[in-house]
Amino acid sequence: MFRATIALAAFASLGAPAVAQDIAESEPNNPCALAQIIGMPSAWPVVVTGELTLTGGYPPGDVDFFLFQAPEGMRLRAGLRGDTNQPLPLNDPFLGLFDANCNLLDFNDDYLSLNSRLNFEVPAGNDGYFILAASGCCDYGFDGNHGQVGAYRLRVSIPPEPVVAITGRLIDAVFGTPLPGTSPPNSWVELIYCPGGDCSVYATSMPPDEFGVFRFETGINGAPLDPGQYLIRAYAGEYEPAESGPFDAPSGETVDLGDIGLQPPPFTFDNVVPCNDISPTGGRCRYSVDIRNNTDATVMGLGWSLVNAYGGTSPLGYSMFPADSTRHARLAPISTKTLSFSFDVPADVAAGTFMCADAWFSDRDTGYFGTLRSGALFCVMKQQDEFSIVQGKAAAAMLNADIDTRGGRGPTYRRNDQ
Repeated sequence: MFRATIALAAFASLGAPAVAQDIAESEPNNPCALAQIIGMPSAWPVVVTGELTLTGGYPPGDVDFFLFQAPEGMRLRAGLRGDTNQPLPLNDPFLGLFDANCNLLDFNDDYLSLNSRLNFEVPAGNDGYFILAASGCCDYGFDGNHGQVGAYRLRVSIPPEPVVAITGRLIDAVFGTPLPGTSPPNSWVELIYCPGGDCSVYATSMPPDEFGVFRFETGINGAPLDPGQYLIRAYAGEYEPAESGPFDAPSGETVDLGDIGLQPPPFTFDNVVPCNDISPTGGRCRYSVDIRNNTDATVMGLGWSLVNAYGGTSPLGYSMFPADSTRHARLAPISTKTLSFSFDVPADVAAGTFMCADAWFSDRDTGYFGTLRSGALFCVMKQQDEFSIVQGKAAAAMLNADIDTRGGRGPTYRRNDQ
């Protein structure tokens, strides 16, 4: 039988005395079976101050165990941090939760900082007794295998009612269209916590859904969202990052930030329509892409497309040629124009050959020397007796991988790829 269980019986026979909210650690309280008895507090929070020292043995580190009691199922929060009021604070705390029989239930190393925190419900059984352990990182066995020293504060409290959710939607600031996180431009949202107005604490992150909508219901590792100030940082492809906040998130409420607009680059390619009906015996590959003017100025431009072919009958194993012709385009402010191109696919293209089309757009006055936008569109691959299409980032990756293999010769798309 664990000595902690014996201590429980002795403690219960005496009745639960009123316990001060500030308690000093008292040795011996290691191993778990010798946990220092705290019992049922008269009020929450309870703060235990202590110190981890070198034991002189192996493992060299100290671990302090504390036995608490609370109503079964009660929600509690335990936080372990270095005591900055002392000359030598514990640098990297490590917190453990055990049942009354010293079975490990949960642990935490870093929660939003090097400090540790656990949110938990008082385990059922053993009359609501549970044990908290103060150790140093990264003592997963809670046997002192860490070697850290320093003073700490263990605070056990009733947590506030969490924020229900923080939600919003990412949109294109010019056109108002959603920016999905599941497809290009592959948007991403970070939730930043601002304790004391310091907005530097990462809380969690996620990609929005196909409609650009994000919804945070928990923080890192599924922890509840504490009430307080937060801000949102949003990213999407080549869009300018956007920030929303700081804003207040009260207990028990859902905060809807509405639309968060991200500013697009001046010109973008959208809506790539590749050729998808090439006969196994070859034929014409017809494709199109939209060039979008995101500025408030009218632009007279040129659009053209180059095709990079790999394999085939060339002794170099590589060829590059222009699609059928250059397209002239007049783009009004905040408008879109479709550019259509095509090229011939020979009947004798061998299996394993792939052809990748890109697009370029320039100001007409400066022609090919005034490029405003470029990007990979798609690749056509010959597989056995049929052609297949690869689009977007996968097509760009194929191009760049081949360029790298050839020592960097040829065009590069890393800057403007969709």
